[in-house]
Amino acid sequence: MKKFFFLAFFLILFSGFATAQWGYKYNGKVKTGKTPLRIYLTNVGFVLYCAGFDANFNGIKDDGDEPPSLWQIGLNKDDDIVSKKIIDLEFRTPLMPSRSYFDLQRNLFFAINKNSIDTVSLFFNGTEPAAKKGRYISNISNVSSISGSFTNLFISVRKSLTEGYVYVYDITNKKFVDTIKAGKGVQMNKYMPFTGQLFVLNEGTFGKDDGSLQWNKYQGNKHGKITTVNIGGLPNHFMYDVHFHKIYVTCNTSNNVIRIDANNKTDTIHFDLPQYNGPRETTVFPIEGSSDPLFAVTTYDSKVFIINNNKKVLHTFEAYGKAESLFYISDNFLIITPFEKGSYKASSEITIYSKKASDVADAHLNKWLISPNPVVDDFSLSYPDNVKIRSLELYNTVGKKVASFDNHQSGTLRLGINLPTGMYFLKIAHNRGIKTIPLLIK
Repeated sequence: MKKFFFLAFFLILFSGFATAQWGYKYNGKVKTGKTPLRIYLTNVGFVLYCAGFDANFNGIKDDGDEPPSLWQIGLNKDDDIVSKKIIDLEFRTPLMPSRSYFDLQRNLFFAINKNSIDTVSLFFNGTEPAAKKGRYISNISNVSSISGSFTNLFISVRKSLTEGYVYVYDITNKKFVDTIKAGKGVQMNKYMPFTGQLFVLNEGTFGKDDGSLQWNKYQGNKHGKITTVNIGGLPNHFMYDVHFHKIYVTCNTSNNVIRIDANNKTDTIHFDLPQYNGPRETTVFPIEGSSDPLFAVTTYDSKVFIINNNKKVLHTFEAYGKAESLFYISDNFLIITPFEKGSYKASSEITIYSKKASDVADAHLNKWLISPNPVVDDFSLSYPDNVKIRSLELYNTVGKKVASFDNHQSGTLRLGINLPTGMYFLKIAHNRGIKTIPLLIK
C-alpha cells in the first residue's frame, strides 16, 4: 500500500485547534440533545449532531421521546462553552452505529433516516445559524455510514446480516453509478480525494473476529482492485495518522487498537477494559512544535487515553459517560458521550476539559484571535508577544490556497480581503509550530 495520507492539513483541522502544552482539568458539562454523537466543522461554526431517543423502539414519537437534532457549539464572551439547538430532524429510532456526513463544499449535512437520506442546509439568518430540511434519496434503508467526494456520495448499506455494500451516488446527475461489495456489518467509509482511494470498515459478525478494513482506487465512477486487511474484534472506527502514515482502527470487543502502516504491516495497542466497553474512536491530539503527535482513544468504559507513537499511555481522563468521539475548540476538548456511564441510557450532555492555567509558562500563549469573526470586509489577527510569524496563508474548504500575506511583523495584523462568502482557514507558520484558525467570511 502506498502512502495514502496526504490530507494532513484537513485532518489537523478536523481533529481540532488545541495546540497547547500538557495539563487539562475537568471543567464541567454542556447540555445537548439526547444521544450526542459527533461535532462537525460547518459553514456556521461547530455543529453537534444528536441521534435522539426512542424509548420503546417503535418508530413513533411517544411522551419522553426526542427526535434527532443539530446544535450549535461555541464559546460565549467569557470563553465558556455553550450550546444552542438549531433544528429538530425527522423523528426516527436511532440507528446505532450511524455516521452521518457534512459536505463543506455544498454546506449540506446528510442525515441518515429510517428509509431515506435527508439533507439539512445550514446558513446564517442575520447573525444566528439557521437550517432548512430536505429529502435527498428515498427508498434506501439500513444505511450505516455516509462520506463524500467532490462528485459522489459513498453510502454504506447493510443489506442483510451477511451482505454489505457501498453504493456510489453521482451528486451532479442524481443517480447511483456503482456498487462496491463490502464485508459483513459494513460500517464507516471514507474517501481520500487527493489519492482517489475509498476506505471501508466492516464490523463483521457480532461475537466473531471477522472484522476487516478494505480500500480501493475510485476514479471516474469506477473502482479498482480491493485490498483487505483482517482486523477482528468488532472494529467500529478508523483514523488516518498523517504524521506517521498509519491507520488506527478501534475494536470494541477485543479492546484493541490495530495500527496499519504504509506497507500493510499491523501492530496492536491493547487496553485492559471490560468486554464490550472497549475503544470507540481515535483522534489526533496535536502538540504545538512537536514532531511526535499524540492520539486520544475514547472507550465505552468512560475513559479516554492519550498515547504517543510508541504506544505509551501518557494520560487518562474520565468522560462521565460512554465516550464516543472528541473535538477541540480553542484550548478545550469536548468528550462526546451518547450514553450515560455504565448503561445505555441516552445521555444529554458532553464533557469539557480545559487547559490548566498553571501549565502555561507564559499567559500570553493563549492569545490567538481573529476579530471580527465572522469577517465582513477585513479582520485583525492578534497573537502572543513571544511568537514570530513566518507565513500566513488562507485556504478554502477544499484545500486550495486563496491568499497569502507578507506583512506579519506586528502583534496585531490587519488584512484586506475580497473573497466569496463561506468558511476559510488561516494557516499560520510561526517559531513555535503551526496554528490553524477557522474564519467565516460573510
